[in-house]
Amino acid sequence: MNYKTVKPFIKWAGGKSQLLNEIRAKYPETIDKYCEPFVGGGAVLLDVLANCHPKEVLINDINAELIGTYKQIRDNIDDVVAFLAELQELFWEKDDVARKEMYMAKRERFNQLIFANSTGVETAVLFIFLNKTCFNKVFVRMFLRFRIMRYGTGYAIPHFLSRE
Repeated sequence: MNYKTVKPFIKWAGGKSQLLNEIRAKYPETIDKYCEPFVGGGAVLLDVLANCHPKEVLINDINAELIGTYKQIRDNIDDVVAFLAELQELFWEKDDVARKEMYMAKRERFNQLIFANSTGVETAVLFIFLNKTCFNKVFVRMFLRFRIMRYGTGYAIPHFLSRE
């Protein structure tokens, strides 16, 4: 079978993108129902959706912000893409100092939204933005609802939107 590869929209610790060929070898002939209890970045989920077209899909993760982001992508994709495109353009036009300031301001706004239990488009977009701009491009969730993410250094300017 010629598999389509769909790149996850975020990087996540424990991601399975590099293992997809081995995982695909274990797929049954057909997948009608798919359940992913620890979805993370969703490499296997996206692969199954792109190649097996299950009729029913259930995903879960302990990270509420991650699940909220998946829901916003499912329910409000046009708004998410438009907001990400706007953020990406603003970020790219800044120098390194201004990018770090923008990152810090968006991190603060994200934390405000999380403490207010927001699950809207802005929260989802900031979740993706922070994942793409934080140190090592891997979102770190701290316990006790405190979020501490360092601004990334030494990397090319990140793309928040990609056709991949």
